[in-house]
Amino acid sequence: MIRIPVSALILVLFSAGCVLNRPEIPDEPAPALPERYAEGHAVRHAPDRWWTAFDSPELDRLIARTLEGNYDLEQALARIDQARALARRSRSGLFPSLDVESAASVSRTRVDDGRTVARDSNNAYGLDLVSLWELDLWGRVRAQTRARELDRDAAVEAGHDLALSLTAETAVRWLNLIHHNRRIERVRAQIEANRQSLELLEHRFGQGTGTALDVLQQRELLAATRALLPPLESRRDTLRHELAVLLGRAPGTAEIEISTPSLPEPGPVPDAGIPCTLLDRRPDIRQARYRLEAAGWDVGAARADRLPRISLTAAQRYGDPNGLDLLLDNWSQSLAAGLTAPLFDAGRRRAEVERARAAAREALAAYRSTVLTAVREVSDALVRETNQSETVHRLSTQLEQSRATLEESRFRYRKGQADYLTVLSALTRTQELERRLIRARFERLSFRIELYRALGGDWMKTATLGRNRS
Repeated sequence: MIRIPVSALILVLFSAGCVLNRPEIPDEPAPALPERYAEGHAVRHAPDRWWTAFDSPELDRLIARTLEGNYDLEQALARIDQARALARRSRSGLFPSLDVESAASVSRTRVDDGRTVARDSNNAYGLDLVSLWELDLWGRVRAQTRARELDRDAAVEAGHDLALSLTAETAVRWLNLIHHNRRIERVRAQIEANRQSLELLEHRFGQGTGTALDVLQQRELLAATRALLPPLESRRDTLRHELAVLLGRAPGTAEIEISTPSLPEPGPVPDAGIPCTLLDRRPDIRQARYRLEAAGWDVGAARADRLPRISLTAAQRYGDPNGLDLLLDNWSQSLAAGLTAPLFDAGRRRAEVERARAAAREALAAYRSTVLTAVREVSDALVRETNQSETVHRLSTQLEQSRATLEESRFRYRKGQADYLTVLSALTRTQELERRLIRARFERLSFRIELYRALGGDWMKTATLGRNRS
């Protein structure tokens, strides 16, 4: 008869468990990436807290208030706490449980045989300590625990991704408010200039040196310029409301006034690095990677769930049928082992393995899609900023030429060598270009913020997020 040492049997079972609960994750889950981006000639690295590149204490304060008071971020932080609790709950399955059970009973009896009446009473008390422990031979509990820990890490990265998006949204709305303030100032200046021009034309008409058509055309331009103001003021007010909600305040309860007079200069294009660095810098990619690994561990747990379970039960029982005096003096101990093996479940466990593997394939596709989307976002931001910088340059050149044309047309009009329609056309183009240039400069800055957001970062790991958090 061949005898197998218990230690050797335990070692074999433990090794089998390690094989069974191994996660099903590809060695190279990331898709093929280019060696470098096609666009961008950077001269400096972007700061980790990218908004400091604008060198604006006002923006710094707004972003700090957003990270402290935003309620979407509070929801994300609550989800992180839930994921941490689930991870701790799953880890508790690796350890034995200990429960206490107590019982007390009181009985009274009366026996009447027709001649005598006998009465009796009995008080019984019991106290049990019961410990249960499942021997995780196949690694099912360990796989479930690791999956929940990865879900926790993914929830943390989801919070970091939201924080990154909120900083970008706050900065874009701050810039948009400055942009609208500048456009409103420019439109008001154009209204005043057009009003003065109208007064001069009306004066010339009164003296007989101008025509009624000149006056009517200038009135039309003045009315059209005035019509630009209400939509701009409306959008400025709604931007204030949006910014208040980002800060965690109700519109109207916090006065949002932007004191920065003009749009900041974007500065040199930051270094985008190489595409593969996004795998570590982007929180959404890190989140997708954790989800993928968690799905792989779920497959291992589902496979191990198809195997038998061995559990141990230990009990210490105290009891006294006569009262409490001798409760701890009467006791018994027991240790039992139980084996539970699935014989027939109509394919439920097999179906769970198939579902877990399908979920892992979904997580793998989601991870690869997230990586490709990240590379596209950086590439798009580089292309947009490059082209928008060229647009700003060409609009600036066009505006200079338009102003020169306006001056020449006014000179010729005063000399009687051109009619007022020539002046009006040049004035209309110049004023439109002034407004377009302000808009183009804002769009260039918004594309820069898109680039900063697409590049990701690690600043969220050390930032103070949410209310009353260290």
